[in-house]
Amino acid sequence: MRVHNAVWSSAEQCGNDWARRYAHDRKAVPETQRTKMDSKWLLGHGSKRLRDLWFAVPVEDRQLMLERTPDVAFPFDCTGVLDERRKARTTPTNKPQATTKPTTNPKEIGKHKTKLKPTKRTSTKSAKVVKSFRESDSKQNDDGELHKRLVLMRSARAKYHKIASTEHLLQLQTAYG
Repeated sequence: MRVHNAVWSSAEQCGNDWARRYAHDRKAVPETQRTKMDSKWLLGHGSKRLRDLWFAVPVEDRQLMLERTPDVAFPFDCTGVLDERRKARTTPTNKPQATTKPTTNPKEIGKHKTKLKPTKRTSTKSAKVVKSFRESDSKQNDDGELHKRLVLMRSARAKYHKIASTEHLLQLQTAYG
């Protein structure tokens, strides 16, 4: 994963302690070593927090910061974060729920019982869909209208998931509150 220099300057100003310290320390490192160090740091530390912090900034402000902080390694129309993962996640995102054995009633022994269907793990299925979407998206396409629609769809999908997760957290808080 790589992030634009504007993301690092934003992290230095308003990130958490680790992000601020790393963003400050990375300035002393030669530029040839920065990409490797950045990828290693983002893999091992709070890249999700850094991305959430960056995408919480309004789009106009992000574009202004991207213009003020040039980075030749990034394309002009980039959002500031390049996800370089090639493979789908191998571990499931949620821990599997514990399955309990159904209690058998002595009167029901010998009666026909329906077999339980195994539960589907949606994480691998959705990972395949995301992978195929990324592969189709990575192909160079000269159609500007299609690219604009893909960008709008990605933006809408991200907003939907953010709203859905916020709603889920509110439901949990009211249930425990």
